Amino acid sequence: MDEVVDGVLIGPQVNATLINSPALVAGKVGNAMFFDGTRQYADFGLLDHPCLRNPEDCINGMSFSYWAKVSNTADGKFLGYGCNVQTVGTCAARLPGGSITFVTKTTTEFFLLTVQPEVFTTDIWWLILQTWTEQYGTIVYLNGVRSGDHEKVALSPKYDSIGTTFRMGRGHNPSRTYEGGRATIDEFLFWPEARGEDFAKFLYDMY
Repeated sequence: MDEVVDGVLIGPQVNATLINSPALVAGKVGNAMFFDGTRQYADFGLLDHPCLRNPEDCINGMSFSYWAKVSNTADGKFLGYGCNVQTVGTCAARLPGGSITFVTKTTTEFFLLTVQPEVFTTDIWWLILQTWTEQYGTIVYLNGVRSGDHEKVALSPKYDSIGTTFRMGRGHNPSRTYEGGRATIDEFLFWPEARGEDFAKFLYDMY
């Protein structure tokens, strides 16, 4: 993510509209976007693939990766869509106490994987590859290594609200200032299929 043109972040695959002037800073690969944890975010819109709005539309699962340097001074969501109370989606967030949580919600199930602070050190670069399939749920690789196992909860009643737009830097609801995690994010990539550990290692070694 090396440049901003007229308020639009130019990414390696897709572009995003910048809201409230997040800063372009030195990144892991060229430049990256820094979000200060308040009202700053980058809005990717609806993107080109429906499964980035509803995981159940991903017949072969889905994966996305990005470099992230998450601050230890602010809690909140720093990437994703949906994930508010009754909305289908996927997201990542820093929780009070320093753990990082990765969530995927379908209309019928909730998948949650939490990485403890002693594993995920803040303020250094991590390559995060988050995948989801109906069979295996949410799997996260940190710097090419699989991290833990998810929890799965059946939802009743069914969720029927679909995530709207994919965002970096804040949560789903733009009126809530506390939903913005303080983080620097670089090189967001997406694949409409589940990727495994060999690919995670390849991706990490590539950089």
